[in-house]
Amino acid sequence: MRWSGPDALIAVGLPGGTVKYRYGQIQIRLAKGAMEVTNSLSIHDEYLWGIAEMSSAWPSAVLEAQAIASRSYALAKIKVLRTSCDCHVYSHISDQNFVGFSKESERKVGHLWKAAVTRTNIDSSTSLAILSNGKPIQAFYFSSSGGATQTTKDAWGQATSYTQSVADPAGLDPKLNPRFAQWSATTTQALAAAAFLLPDILSLEIISRNSAGAVTYIKGTSSNGSTKLLRGDTFRSRVKIPSPYFSLA
Repeated sequence: MRWSGPDALIAVGLPGGTVKYRYGQIQIRLAKGAMEVTNSLSIHDEYLWGIAEMSSAWPSAVLEAQAIASRSYALAKIKVLRTSCDCHVYSHISDQNFVGFSKESERKVGHLWKAAVTRTNIDSSTSLAILSNGKPIQAFYFSSSGGATQTTKDAWGQATSYTQSVADPAGLDPKLNPRFAQWSATTTQALAAAAFLLPDILSLEIISRNSAGAVTYIKGTSSNGSTKLLRGDTFRSRVKIPSPYFSLA
C-alpha cells in the first residue's frame, strides 16, 4: 500500500487503539487468521518521528538523547530480517514503542519531538548514532534503573564493551520516580512454580546480587526437594514483577 500527497493519512485499528501512518509504505498480510501490518520507513527520520518512548514535553536535550539512542538501537537490529513479522523491529516493548504519525500529531507537543529528531540529523543522509568499533550499538534504555544501571553481562549474561554500571540516584528519589523508587508486588504459587519448571514452590532464596544490587540468581525449592536456579532477570520476567532489584518478604 502506497500513498502520496502532503495530507495523506492512513488510520489502522489495532488492539489498544488506532494508529495513524503518514510516511513510507505499508504491507498488509493475513497470517493464521491475524492481520500483519508492516510499515517500511527511513531510519534517518521517518521511523524516529513515530517513536513514543517519552513525553514530547520533556527538555529538548533529553528528547535528542532519546532520538539518538532509538536510532542506534534500530540500526543495530537491521542486520536480521525476522521471518515471524517480515520486519527488523517490532512496534512495541519487545523493541521500541512505535505509534507512527500518532506521536507527531500529539496536541501542542508533538512538533517538539519531531524537531528534536531533526536536530540529530547532520544532513539529508547522515544522522547521529552511537557506535562501538564502527558499528551501531544496541542502545538499551529504560524508565527506571533501581538506583544503578546494569551491564549487559549482569542482565543477560553477555558482556558488551559499551555498557558500564553507574549510579542513578534519581531512580531512588520518590519525587522523581514515584512509581518505582519503592514498590511491592506479589505473585501466585502457580506462576512461581512455572517460572522454575517445578511442580510447586516451597521456598525461594536469593543466591547472589551483582555490583549494582540487582538479583543475579535466585533458587526455588519444591516440596519434593527439587531445586533450580534462575537468573534474576528471567525470574522477574516470568513472575511479572517490575525489576530484578527486589528482596523477599
